Amino acid sequence: MNPHDDKNIWLERLAKGDHDAFRSLFENYFSPLLFFAESYVKSEETARDIVQDLFLKLTDHKEIFSSVTNLKSYLYTTVKNSCIKQLEHQAVRNRYSSNILTTYQDEERFWIKVLEEETYRILYQSIEKLPPQTRAVYQLSMNGLKNQEIADKLEISLETVKTHKQIGKKYLQKYMKDLFFILSIFKI
Repeated sequence: MNPHDDKNIWLERLAKGDHDAFRSLFENYFSPLLFFAESYVKSEETARDIVQDLFLKLTDHKEIFSSVTNLKSYLYTTVKNSCIKQLEHQAVRNRYSSNILTTYQDEERFWIKVLEEETYRILYQSIEKLPPQTRAVYQLSMNGLKNQEIADKLEISLETVKTHKQIGKKYLQKYMKDLFFILSIFKI
């Protein structure tokens, strides 16, 4: 049975579940429908799924053939609509993925900012615990002053500035142990 024979007889045979008529339908239309679907979805695998789903639907719902007047138009229209539906679904998935990625990046930035702020908080609290002269050296150093500028401003020798920085470094290592704990939580 060829689809180009009397279309009404052919549709009747398909509606009755005639296996030869269905095989002929499959052989005549599967490849052209696959090519047509692929022109929409740009993926042979997705196009193949769409066309196979159409043929499965036709085997499961033979009554469709009794209401179809132009089988070729029905097949191509159904494939086109399935392709459009697939593309819309893909667009929704892409938007969802993009939103998830953006949310993840925003959350990651949030936690980096929290870590940065917590680091500064611990650093400043630790500096406040330093002996007064050492604290003054560190504060000026954090404001960008060089050792000689600090010595001039505090009216102390350059060697005294270096000594205060060494003393301060030992104190800060002790005081900032909390920071190392926080960094281990964030696996940094």
